[in-house]
Amino acid sequence: MLKKLILFDIGGVLRDSRIKVLEATKYGFRQAETEFNLDENEVWYLRGITPLHPSKNFIGAYLNIGEKMKQLLELSFDEAKKQAYKINKEHPKTAEIKKAYKEYFNSPYAPKAKEVPSNRYEFLMELKSMGLKIGVVSNAGKGSIKRDLKDEYDLFDIVIGEEDVKEKKPSPEGIIKALTALKIKPEQAIYIGDTEVDLLASKEAKIDFYSVRTGMVKESWWKELGFEPLKDAAEIIKIIDY
Repeated sequence: MLKKLILFDIGGVLRDSRIKVLEATKYGFRQAETEFNLDENEVWYLRGITPLHPSKNFIGAYLNIGEKMKQLLELSFDEAKKQAYKINKEHPKTAEIKKAYKEYFNSPYAPKAKEVPSNRYEFLMELKSMGLKIGVVSNAGKGSIKRDLKDEYDLFDIVIGEEDVKEKKPSPEGIIKALTALKIKPEQAIYIGDTEVDLLASKEAKIDFYSVRTGMVKESWWKELGFEPLKDAAEIIKIIDY
C-alpha cells in the first residue's frame, strides 16, 4: 500500500549526539571522582545494546566492570544483550553520576549535536512536497525535541514526546497515538529508528520499520536482526511508494 506518513525517532536518526553523550558521561564520572575510559564510538554503540540503552543502566554496568564493557562490541547482538543483562546492576554511585550526566547533557556547555542527515531541512521539505505527512515519536521530552529540531519542529504534523504517553517505547502507544490523530492506517505508515526499542514498538503497532547506520546499533547487528540499514534517513526517498 502507498505510504502517507513517515514517523521518526530523534537520536541517531535526525540527530547525532555521540560527542555530546560522551562528554556528558565523562563529566558525570568526573563529578563522582571515578575514572572513565571509553571513546565516543564505544559509548555510542554500547548504548545501542538494548539493556544498556538507558543512561542509568549503562552507568551502572560500567561501574561494575569498567572498560571490559567494550568486549561486548565483539559479540553477536543476542549474546551482547545476554551479557549486558548480567552486568546491568545498581551501584552506589549510579544516581550521582546520572544526575550530573543529565545536567551537563541539557546544559548550554555541552557540545552541539550534529544534524542528520546533513541536509535535514531540505530532506524534510522534500517529504512535505511529496504530499507525505511527517511526525516524531520519541522517548525524549518535547523540550528536548524542540531544542534538537529548532525551526524544523514546526514542519512536523505531529510530535509525540514522553509526556504524551503512559508507556514509552518499546510500547507502541506513541506510534498508535500518532496514527490515530492523523487518521492514518498502520499499513500507510513507516517508522525510522535506530534501536531495537524502535523496532519492537513498530512491530507492535504493525507498521513498517527502517533502521539507519547513523544510530546506536551497529550495522552488523542490524543485519543479524534481518535489516539492511539505510545510509541515513534521507535514503528513504529512494525507496518509498507514495
